[in-house]
Amino acid sequence: MKIQNKIKQIFKKLVQPAGFIMVALSTLAFASNADAQAKLDNPIKTASTLADFINVLLGVVKVLGALVTVFFIIYAGFLYVTSGGDVKKIETAHKTLTWVVVGAAIILGASVIQVAITGTVGQLK
Repeated sequence: MKIQNKIKQIFKKLVQPAGFIMVALSTLAFASNADAQAKLDNPIKTASTLADFINVLLGVVKVLGALVTVFFIIYAGFLYVTSGGDVKKIETAHKTLTWVVVGAAIILGASVIQVAITGTVGQLK
């Protein structure tokens, strides 16, 4: 249990400052560019339509989702290995792995959702 708490503490110490730094840097970058406030350009040059934007967004979500899935599969394996035969810890590891698989299925199903959304929007034209 101590190792799990240490992993959580390290994760919190890394993610929270990184998020703050990202927000601060993006705010400073936007504020330093006075021309950007007067003129708004499309930040995603390859996405000129809603379908293109959804495709770009879906690609990013799939990559990030794959990384998170791999991390949590390793974490669930770590929980199994460190359970030491304790039924409660094994149950926690099993639940973690189950939800990782559910999340991975949702990420893989995102393509189906994307096709449904673009098909519906295409019919509305």
